[in-house]
Amino acid sequence: MRSPLPTALPDFARSVLMLCSLTLLSLPAHPASIPILMGQETGNNGEALPIAPTRVEVVKRLSAESGLDLQISPYPWRRTQLLAEEGAGIIWGKDRTAAAEALFDFSESLYPLNFWLVTRADQTFDFRELSDLRGKVLSIPDGARYDEAFEAQRGKLFRIEEAALSLERRFAMLALGRANVLVLTTPGQDIKTLEANLNCDFGHLGEWRVLGKRLGSVPTLLAVTRQSPLHGHLATLNAAIARLKARGEIQEALEKAVKRAPRPCRHPPDKP
Repeated sequence: MRSPLPTALPDFARSVLMLCSLTLLSLPAHPASIPILMGQETGNNGEALPIAPTRVEVVKRLSAESGLDLQISPYPWRRTQLLAEEGAGIIWGKDRTAAAEALFDFSESLYPLNFWLVTRADQTFDFRELSDLRGKVLSIPDGARYDEAFEAQRGKLFRIEEAALSLERRFAMLALGRANVLVLTTPGQDIKTLEANLNCDFGHLGEWRVLGKRLGSVPTLLAVTRQSPLHGHLATLNAAIARLKARGEIQEALEKAVKRAPRPCRHPPDKP
């Protein structure tokens, strides 16, 4: 006949179970990944292009500094904005407008983004103010918006060619005369370096000049809706941004990407 089951655990077994429970409770909780929503750029055939090295490096450093598992999640820009409005992630590069501020809270600035005007070398002109763009056709990315003064003159002082095209196709439009000016968004501030890079990458399409005055600049911001479960991470991210900027690490990441190491041009211009 089998012995009846014990009604209580022996002292030794109880001690082992208690020790295991305390060990599990003391383990740090593994934080869930946090989507950083970004606009996805596409190539000539609609293929997804790699995220800009500047963004990848800054997100990597911000993740390490904040202790948060930040994961870049690229989508077409309009889809990116919808996901952000639903609170499904923290959006990168959201413009701080009155309409956006009604829904989102914003981070401190990561770094400034500059808007440069690029023309064919044989169609350059002196740009000092918006009136100098009178009668021009400007190529801008799909969904791009600039400051209030620019937007007020859209379709009046100048015309806009706005399409979801790769940067190479936008340069092709410029080469064919379908646009007079290409608006280029970049953290780069050195015109000579920027111009050299453009003539290296797109020299097979023509010769390019960067006009001497910027169209403007905006801060690069993170934004999250107030109703999002991710909203509580904003203070942690702001503190991490402040520390990275104080140590010069964000500027270091920008310079590494903009002043890239010398390499053969991807598309060297044809020689006569």
